[in-house]
Amino acid sequence: MDLPQEDTAEYDKMLRKVRLSLLDDGVFDERAIKLMKAIRCRVDATRAECAS
Repeated sequence: MDLPQEDTAEYDKMLRKVRLSLLDDGVFDERAIKLMKAIRCRVDATRAECAS
C-alpha cells in the first residue's frame, strides 16, 4: 500500500515512539532496536532515521 509522503512521515514518528516505549518497558532490548534500524535502512536508505 502506498501512502502519501506526509502520512508516511507521521507514521514513522508514531512507530518510533512505539519502539522507544517498548524499549523502556523491557519488551525490546537495545540490540533489537539497532538491528531493526539496520534492516529498515537497508531496505530504504532514504528514511530520515538513516541519514546519520
